[in-house]
Amino acid sequence: MDLPNRPELNKGTIDFVVSGKEYWAPPPLPRMSSSYFSVDPPSSQAREPKPLDYLFALDVSVNAIRSGFLKSACGVLRDLLYGSASHDGTQSNPSFPQGCQLAILTYDTSLHFYNLSVSATQIIVSS
Repeated sequence: MDLPNRPELNKGTIDFVVSGKEYWAPPPLPRMSSSYFSVDPPSSQAREPKPLDYLFALDVSVNAIRSGFLKSACGVLRDLLYGSASHDGTQSNPSFPQGCQLAILTYDTSLHFYNLSVSATQIIVSS
């Protein structure tokens, strides 16, 4: 009855962990052309699923800092990346699958991009 007023019933997602090649992406249709040029011919085989890439955009404005939003968001992101222990002592594992890529972007009056590569000797910030 209240379906139109409950977005969680209309716009939710469900993730299923599946195994098996029957769930791999089919090869692109022959009539579709890619948006880039590749020297490799298009594959006619199903493609193995790849881990998702994630981008986190954090507000670093004065208001976000004063309100505690930034500190809270960073704490949640840390717990997602490394896992955490709850008040009752139960441990949660990191939430990202192996092989996924993460990027962090911060903004206030401009955008700030970070090079967090393992091979970088220091964190590089560019605006």
